Amino acid sequence: MQYLNAIRGAIDIAKGENKPELMLKLNKEAVKFINSFNALNMEKSQENISKICKLKLTVLLNC
Repeated sequence: MQYLNAIRGAIDIAKGENKPELMLKLNKEAVKFINSFNALNMEKSQENISKICKLKLTVLLNC
């Protein structure tokens, strides 16, 4: 989800810079990310997704 937060931040910057084409591209990228995330995790509960994310973060932090 950090990726999605980065996209949201970039959208805010693009809006402030008055770059509608970039905003459109970033919005499309956000939708693409959400759709792929949902497709990969559709059969998993939110609790299981949270456990998986915590485990992956723990592994990353211990490297």
